[in-house]
Order: sequence, then structure tokens, then C-alpha cells
Amino acid sequence: MQVDIGAMDWELLRKQKEQLVKITQESGKSNLPLTLPTEASEAVDGMLNLLDRIQDQAADQIGSMAVFGFES
Repeated sequence: MQVDIGAMDWELLRKQKEQLVKITQESGKSNLPLTLPTEASEAVDGMLNLLDRIQDQAADQIGSMAVFGFES
């Protein structure tokens, strides 16, 4: 399977990734109702790592401005 990285909505992906990061940060705070079980936390971390790799590879091909919103 091939993915057309030029057709990706990189801005939306950045926003979604930011929300995943917030979830992991917020779940560690004791005064919040959301606490992720270890397995779920590891799954979110794994997805974040996968997104990092996808973004890095895409930036090499189409440029960091398109993927990250800034030049690296």
C-alpha cells in the first residue's frame, strides 16, 4: 500500500498529535478524572512515536514547512 503524502492534511495531523500529547501529560495528574492504564499509555506513546517517524520521513520528501509548519 502506498500513501500519497502530498495529499495528507499535515496541519490536522499536527493538531491531533498535540491532543494525544496532552492526553498523556494530563493523565499523569492526580486531580483529573482521566487516568490511562499502563497498556493504554504505552499504546498512545507507540502511536506518537509512529507519527514522529512518519512526519520525519515526509519532511525529508516534501519539506518540513509542509509537515511541521516551520522550516527545520
